[in-house]
Amino acid sequence: MANSKGASGVALRNGSGNFLVAATHFYPSLCDATMAEALVCLQAVQLASELGVSKVILETDSLEVQKMVADVEVNRSMYGAIVQGFKHWLSYFQDFRIKWIRRLANMTAHT
Repeated sequence: MANSKGASGVALRNGSGNFLVAATHFYPSLCDATMAEALVCLQAVQLASELGVSKVILETDSLEVQKMVADVEVNRSMYGAIVQGFKHWLSYFQDFRIKWIRRLANMTAHT
């Protein structure tokens, strides 16, 4: 496994698409891009919960992360602790959906 560093950004919008808040985080040690995307998704649900958001639509350009979160089985991969932690946070929301979007449609996260 490679050991690299990275950063993530989260932007929250309301139901009308208006900007609410953004946050960034630096990761001094990452295995791969999937690990980075799993961590940023976890950061997004934590931030939404802290702000008292009750309905969440999370968009990710990682199909692998989207599938892991949607899977009802316990994740036993190297991402398992992050995915299970993520799923714990979902109990704080009245409604939660995770959608996969193409990277080109996710330019807010990559600029």
